[in-house]
Amino acid sequence: DAFRSLLCLQVPFMLWRLYFDAFTVDLIQFAGRSLLIAKNVIWALYDFVIIAACMNQDASIFGVKPMAVFSMAADTKFGKLWVGPSGMV
Repeated sequence: DAFRSLLCLQVPFMLWRLYFDAFTVDLIQFAGRSLLIAKNVIWALYDFVIIAACMNQDASIFGVKPMAVFSMAADTKFGKLWVGPSGMV
């Protein structure tokens, strides 16, 4: 599921938003767009960590447990920011 999410959802939408939205001059619209780009970056990293850790919650690298760090993102604004049907509920 994380592999599908990474390759079919997060990375394509992040690249799409970077290509079309990152190089705009309008600063007010760029603030909203940069939030969506940051959301895609964070969730892409989270999916990569899930794949690299093989869903092991206790996996650590350099004394840090990345699954615990990135799972905290679900409790922030990035965990509640969705576009489309998920965002309407």
